[in-house]
Amino acid sequence: MSTTSATGPMPGTPAPVDDRRRRELLGSALWAAAALAWTIAMLVPWFRAGALSHLSPIEAGGALRTGLVGIPSAAGFVVLLLPLASWVLLALAPARGRLVLAWRILLWLASTVVGLGLVVLMASVSADTYGWGAGLVVVACVLGAGGLCCSTLVRAEEAEEAQEAEG
Repeated sequence: MSTTSATGPMPGTPAPVDDRRRRELLGSALWAAAALAWTIAMLVPWFRAGALSHLSPIEAGGALRTGLVGIPSAAGFVVLLLPLASWVLLALAPARGRLVLAWRILLWLASTVVGLGLVVLMASVSADTYGWGAGLVVVACVLGAGGLCCSTLVRAEEAEEAQEAEG
């Protein structure tokens, strides 16, 4: 991988296209990792103590829908949207394009708001009792943000190249 200059090729300097492709691959990997973290977070308990500590969010959603807990039953249905969003994010991980990026951003923002909102809503205990699931929610949010940054950098580079080609 070398680029050319006025004096000839410069060895060891990566070509801009190679850098962009690496960022695209890194972004796709981060989106996939975020989706996997969300999926795993749905299968493990989010709390180590409290009324819902022995339940995964999917199981807790069933309890919420039946009204066994003093939280609005609509929260039980919202929980089901999180795995759906993570599976769509996972399916979109290798895809490219503006529409795909828009869906990723929308799903990531919705998952982040709903996931963190549910953690706060269901946290009738102190913060030191959060378990692996709640930690995975935070990890998924951070990985999604990293994927978003990579995707945004790639989009900005493509826009600059299009302007240079026109001018």
